[in-house]
Amino acid sequence: MNSTGSIRWLCAALIVSCSGSMPPPDGGLPDAGPFDGGGDGGSDGGVPDAGPLDCDLRAHDPILGTAQVGAGYRLVDSAVLPGTAWVPVAVKDEALPDGGRGLVVFGYSGAGTVHRLGVWPALFEPSAANGVFDAVAAEDRARQVIITPSLVNAQDKLLAAYRTISGGGFVDGGISVFDTNAPDAGTRWLPAPGNESLLALGSYFLVGGDGLGAAGGPRGVYGVKHDVVDLRAGLVATYPAIAGENVRPGLMALTAHGLPVLGYYLDGADRHVLRLPAPSQVMEALSGAGSAIALGDAPELQLGDDVEALAGFSTGVVALHTQQVRGVLPALGALQWHGLTRQPDGGTRVDAPVDVLRAADDGCTAVSQVMAAQTVLIVGVWDKNGQRLLRLVPR
Repeated sequence: MNSTGSIRWLCAALIVSCSGSMPPPDGGLPDAGPFDGGGDGGSDGGVPDAGPLDCDLRAHDPILGTAQVGAGYRLVDSAVLPGTAWVPVAVKDEALPDGGRGLVVFGYSGAGTVHRLGVWPALFEPSAANGVFDAVAAEDRARQVIITPSLVNAQDKLLAAYRTISGGGFVDGGISVFDTNAPDAGTRWLPAPGNESLLALGSYFLVGGDGLGAAGGPRGVYGVKHDVVDLRAGLVATYPAIAGENVRPGLMALTAHGLPVLGYYLDGADRHVLRLPAPSQVMEALSGAGSAIALGDAPELQLGDDVEALAGFSTGVVALHTQQVRGVLPALGALQWHGLTRQPDGGTRVDAPVDVLRAADDGCTAVSQVMAAQTVLIVGVWDKNGQRLLRLVPR
């Protein structure tokens, strides 16, 4: 998910894809600076911290770690993610053999395979027995593969992405689309050089990168309609050219009422920039009826310079605000919901933030992922007691 300046993401990817495990999240060697967060583009470039933290000595709730739930939210339940490897997940409400329904959890292993980890809350480690599909095209297996640490789903389709390395640098990449309702149809792949961020938007997938399929050229956001046999991609939005900056794919989100947030990352400034293009512009660009959006000209969603992860939830977005890291993941500072309302004049009203989770400034609880599952928010946390997925809802 990055170019040469993204040391932190590369470290995370190498840990997931190569060694298959994370370093202990309860201390360790001094890190190199802030993490970009959430697998959506970012940079190292910060001041080294003071060294090992005493997280082993601090009180940890068995579910929340050092986090506290905001007054406007409540914890529904949690599920343990077994093992020591960081596994990006996606969830799907699915009919079960017993006639009921359950939340099925899929995980993307560092080997480039997507697994069915189980039905919430009984989850298992990725293994040969629960593999669903190989996300890496056969011709790319000859190179070293680094997964893009994100897995998204829409309308029963799963989207996974990866990068390839040769001669010590990124050379290519790809995405794979798999229909969980029609597994016999197999996996469809498209080249996706430079991919760093993914988003599901209705019957489309968006990919931040240097191209997708036959579409390529400027660095930006590309889209592909996933509910047709022939995957044809097109350019949806371009990132701005900024003198002295390396502008890379960044955070993206979609609210439940259809407001897209498309972002990019500034390596030099070490921050995410979030933009609010008009929904009609995005749909016109996706359908081919309109031209690509110049993201630098779209209104900015100003949530602060410390946003490290983003997810659409209800009529707003959930943003992780933090300036600390735990291992290679962003540490929990404040996870806040920001309500967004489209105004008649085309502007967007941003409501006062509402705390979902908050932790003392101790860096002891990491956030591995944030996603919405209809009316439930799922947050991945990692601390000295291991990995867990939390389900939270507004009160």
